[in-house]
Amino acid sequence: MDNLQKPSFSFKGYLVEKAEININNSKIGKEINFSFNPRGVLNKKEGTFDLILGVNITESELSLVIDLEVKAFFTFDIDLANESLENYMIYNAPALVFPYIRAYISTLSTLSGVPTIILPTLNMSNLAPVLMKNLERIS
Repeated sequence: MDNLQKPSFSFKGYLVEKAEININNSKIGKEINFSFNPRGVLNKKEGTFDLILGVNITESELSLVIDLEVKAFFTFDIDLANESLENYMIYNAPALVFPYIRAYISTLSTLSGVPTIILPTLNMSNLAPVLMKNLERIS
């Protein structure tokens, strides 16, 4: 067991920095729309990456609107190759935090007295171009 290698990229946790739910009618329709707004802060000197993922969920009649902002914390080996690091950040980081967001939204909706919202499992790789565009680099 002493030969365990430290992972090159590690998820350290998350914080829901903003959670807002507006309910205008307890009859929620079946058509739920959602969107994501990813951004990140990469600090190569300290070996940290913070993913900030904005989530907006609306019901088609606007009976329900949920806005979240979740910050996820990652660390990485500062010797990690740039190409590998970028792949971990833009592809793996959103995929690692999404199940927590999905569960949070389900719990938030259930405890609010409206029908439970269960987001589908998603391939988060389509967020990669937007995340790369919204990446702040600290050297």
